[in-house]
Amino acid sequence: MSNFVFYDFETSSSNKFWGQIIQIGAVLTNDNLEELDRFDSRCRLSPGIIPEAMALIVNKTSPNMLKKSNLSHYQMIRQFVETLKRWGKATYIGFNSIEFDEEFLRCTLFQTLEYPYITSTNGNTRGDVLSLARAANLYYPNTLKNSKNEKGNDVYKLDQMAPLNGIEHGDAHSAIGDVMATVGIAKLIANKAPNVWKASMLTIDKGQSLNLIQKELLFCTNEYFYGKSRPYVQTFLCQHPQYQWPLCFDLRHDPNIYLSMPIQELTAAMKKQPKFIRTVRHNKHPVIMNPSYGDK
Repeated sequence: MSNFVFYDFETSSSNKFWGQIIQIGAVLTNDNLEELDRFDSRCRLSPGIIPEAMALIVNKTSPNMLKKSNLSHYQMIRQFVETLKRWGKATYIGFNSIEFDEEFLRCTLFQTLEYPYITSTNGNTRGDVLSLARAANLYYPNTLKNSKNEKGNDVYKLDQMAPLNGIEHGDAHSAIGDVMATVGIAKLIANKAPNVWKASMLTIDKGQSLNLIQKELLFCTNEYFYGKSRPYVQTFLCQHPQYQWPLCFDLRHDPNIYLSMPIQELTAAMKKQPKFIRTVRHNKHPVIMNPSYGDK
């Protein structure tokens, strides 16, 4: 199995188009999650970039820190890219990285005239510990300790999860501090919910993930909404005509009801709740489990 690159960014804004990466933390590990090397760097704010006050409050960055770094933004990105090239093929993984950090990275690489898809091409793959944490607690309750919000739902915020699970996170919301906390969460999942960790390694590549969904007659995957993870036993039907995502039948419903429906009636039924056709975003690191896990 290839190495892992755990990474995290602190940014001047939540907007990937107008913000800037101001700090990068990355740790190279082997497949046992043992550290092999690390990258930790901060840069100056580029001219013309206006930071969001809340972003600076969250990542504890002062205006002086934005001006006094020895590196320009371009220099920091160049050093990071060269480090990744030296580290070689790997699985890139973070905490909510697929929805945030990776999107920020792609925009940044494009803006600095670098190849933007380094995390998912040329033998590299990608994953996300946030989705694994939710799946682990669903299929193996109490794998991770979580605080609760006012609605009684588990909170999946790294700065709260790390101390509750005995992970040192004294430098919360610094890039390298968040990376080390993410590695700690990953180790807990691999040790306490090994079936979830092993299943997740089968879907870090979108082609392999799609093939798995198409090949399995029945499978279980989870969706997270309204603060809770829910398991769904499904079977593959077809791919979305535009996005190519697998469209799957939710087997909580009786398929015979829909097989005999006229087209117009079926079209209307597909727009109603609860949905009987579900979308599995195979390129977003889904966790595909045995259908027996649908009873969780």
